[in-house]
Amino acid sequence: MPPVLAALVGFVIGAQFCDPGMEEIVVTPDGSVLARTSGEGAATHLLGCYPKVLRS
Repeated sequence: MPPVLAALVGFVIGAQFCDPGMEEIVVTPDGSVLARTSGEGAATHLLGCYPKVLRS
């Protein structure tokens, strides 16, 4: 399983499968999906566009 998918699954079920784990997922108005990891102040990690993330 790719690390990003493991982090997404962990976020959804409330478990941590990688370090650092995801603390927040944000969908921007333009459809980009961003993630904030543990210890960060803002969601800065681009996971992809919303339809692509849903397919993963």
